[in-house]
Amino acid sequence: MHDGAVRLTVRYENFRLDGAEVTQQFDVSFQAPADLTRRLVSLVHARLHRIRPVWLYNDNAPTVLRDVDFDVARRVPFQEIQWNEPQRNDYRLEGESRVASVEKAETFEIQLAKDEFPRRPDNRSLDFEPMGREGFRVLLMRVTPERTLFRALTLAFVVLLVLAAVALVWDAWRWQLRQPARAAVRPRPIPLPVGDLLESR
Repeated sequence: MHDGAVRLTVRYENFRLDGAEVTQQFDVSFQAPADLTRRLVSLVHARLHRIRPVWLYNDNAPTVLRDVDFDVARRVPFQEIQWNEPQRNDYRLEGESRVASVEKAETFEIQLAKDEFPRRPDNRSLDFEPMGREGFRVLLMRVTPERTLFRALTLAFVVLLVLAAVALVWDAWRWQLRQPARAAVRPRPIPLPVGDLLESR
């Protein structure tokens, strides 16, 4: 952007939500190259989304074992993959990414709605194969909860604005009512006799 400031765009490749690719953008200021490195590391830990696999040992609900400490969005994109060599994180994507709703976000696990996941013919359990090549990975998207103090301050500000507008309208209405009354009470000048006018000249 300019000296001491960079704009970082993070693109989560092949993860799409509502037809758009998932990205994040951050403006980072720094004083020296070492300072920039520290800020980027802090940014990765504190503000980036996380990609996690679906735990394939639960056939009742698609489950992600939770190892993140942030609030997760209510809708998250996921991908179906085929492993070539899991030890080297070598895989290929199967089709386009899809979106699943978060049904439960508990302390140790996150459960997703299973509508978009493959199911067995009985339509009750999922068609996961823990020892197979097929897998799923989910993009856990961060949401920043609004703090209670900020909500209270925003509400107080709006209330004060409304009260100020009401007071302004009330004051303008009272001022308009006073105008005819003042005109009616205003004293009329008393005409002087003609002789007094001539003497004054």
